[in-house]
This record gives sequence, C-alpha cells and structure tokens, in this order.
Amino acid sequence: MDIRERILAAVHGDASAPVPWTIYLGLLPTSEAERRLREQGLGLETMVSVCNIDFPHVEREWHIVERGGERTITVTYRTPRGRAQMLQRAQAGEAYGTAWTVEPLIKTLADCEAMLGYVEDMVITPNYDAVVAMDNRIGSDGIVLGSVGLSPFQQLVNPDWLGMDGVSFWLADHPKEFEELLAAMVRKAEEIYDIAAQAPVELIHSDENVTALFVWPRLFQRYLAPFYNLVVPRLHATGKRYVCHYDGSIMPLRDELARSPIDVVEAFTPPPMGDISVSEAKAAWPGKVIWSNFPGSIFLEDYAGVRDFTAALLEDAAPGGRFILGITEDIPGDVRERGLAAMGEALDRYNTEHRPG
Repeated sequence: MDIRERILAAVHGDASAPVPWTIYLGLLPTSEAERRLREQGLGLETMVSVCNIDFPHVEREWHIVERGGERTITVTYRTPRGRAQMLQRAQAGEAYGTAWTVEPLIKTLADCEAMLGYVEDMVITPNYDAVVAMDNRIGSDGIVLGSVGLSPFQQLVNPDWLGMDGVSFWLADHPKEFEELLAAMVRKAEEIYDIAAQAPVELIHSDENVTALFVWPRLFQRYLAPFYNLVVPRLHATGKRYVCHYDGSIMPLRDELARSPIDVVEAFTPPPMGDISVSEAKAAWPGKVIWSNFPGSIFLEDYAGVRDFTAALLEDAAPGGRFILGITEDIPGDVRERGLAAMGEALDRYNTEHRPG
C-alpha cells in the first residue's frame, strides 16, 4: 500500500491500514534527510485552489519600505465602491514568509463599502488544470487537496479584513453593514463550492483556522454551522470529503463539530499545545477523521522524548482508522531532521506491531 492509498484508507475509516504520516510540502527538509524520511513513509500533503478569482474592475497597489531589517507594506484596494487600505509589517525570516497586519482593510463604513465592491467584482472560474498538474507531480507520494480558502466568516476574522477585535466591534456597532458584506461573501463562496464539487480530487480543504478562544459555540451556531450546512452537502453529493483546518482551541466546540458535516478535522493539535486528546476527539466524533498536527513544542525535546511522545500519541489514537499523523506547522531548523527521524522510528514500530494478521 503506497502513501496515497494509506491516506485515503484512513479517510475512509479503514482500521486495517497502516497509520499514514504526512507533512506539508513546504515544510519537508530539502537535503539528504528528505530521502531517508520518504523511505520511512513520510508523505506529502499540499493544497491547490480549485478556482481562479479575477477582479476586472479592482486595482491593488503595494508600497514597500524597507528599514533596519523590517519591511512596512501598504496595500491599497481601489474597487467600484471605493478605496480601502491595509498596513503590514514583516521581519526577515518570518514563518511561511508572512507579514503581521497592523491595520486591517476594514476600519470605517467607507472601507466596508469598498470591500463590498471588491467581493461583488469577483469573477470565479475553475482551476482544474493546476489541480491535476500538482496531483500528477505528487503521484503516490502523498495527496493533493482542492482548496476553497476560508469560509466567509473566517475571512472576516482574518487580520487582513477585520480581525478578531474588528469583528467583535462590528457585530456590536455596525451589524447591518457586517451582515450585508457577509451575505455577499457567502454568495461568492457558493460559486467556489460548486466548482469544488466538480474538482478532480476527492478531498476539499478549507483553511478555517478556527479557535474557540474567539469563535465560541454561539458564534459557531450563528455563522459557521449555517454556512457548512449550506455548502458541504454539495460536496457530498459528488463524493467529496470536506477537510477543515482546525488547529486552535476546540474543546469548547466539541459538540458543535460533532453536529457539523465536516468529514476530516485537519491540523488537529493535541495537548500540550491543544486542549483535547485524540481519544477524546474520536469518541466525540465517531464518524469523523482526525488528521493531526504534531505539537511543535515537542520537537524541542531530545530524540527519545520525541519518539516516546509519538508512540504515546499513536496509542491514544488506537484502535486504528480515522487517524493521520500530520505536521502542519514550522519546525525549528536545528531540530527538524532529528525530530522527524524520531517520529518515523515510533511510527514504523507502531505499524509493525499493529500489522493485521
């Protein structure tokens, strides 16, 4: 059974298959260690957008100032309904090449109107050729997921748009304008999910990044659950599985997730960095798959510490099926190869000892 077959077996709940082990494509070491890890069974996970989004009447302008190793980035959106501006800062060596948003796009009612124009201007078309190309490149060494980005509410929670603070204030101060913008975003998201339903891959991935530190059950019930119930049945109707990136605090959302149509909880982070164990999650969500994120703090342990934690995590996930051992976050460079090798040893031992027959 190759790596792709292992992943799909886990997604389909096959308890007889070996536990798969995956890492985001961009996090794989590019050295001799890569070959050794791949031989140990480390597979690739990557996402490709199912659609292209064009903005025929929107202009975006970037102004970058570099000073003392820090970049200040001003991004201006000019849309059919006005102008909005975002301010970001970035340090050299930031994870994933990301920047910190200092001022979001939406700060005033005029900004909200401008971003409504941005959403309305979206022209959404399939990106199937790119999905197929990546799928052919990865082959049996891993899996390609079709990306649909963030759900509309989580897009507004994103620091680039409103952020957590901004959503809190706008729900209280400007609920009408907030709901109007969100409704427009949902309409466009429906187009994206209709394209995803016909995509040439089985697994459809949403970035989500939900944490119960902000999205408490009442917000989930009000905004996320209705959206999932609107679009996920369209995916299920064509045999797709819905994979959601939930890497934050989710214990308070345990019951909400159980009732949701989400098939795979991806980037699930167990303690000590998360707040719910794999065994607790599997018991709470008997029909769902746990695609874990290995807690990053454990990589700071020595070889034996990483190996033993991995072994305990696998035992907690037993019996087999509905579990994938994943890595979805950066690993400190000076411990990456050692930590991954320790994970591989523990996984190989587990799969050997639990081999059927």
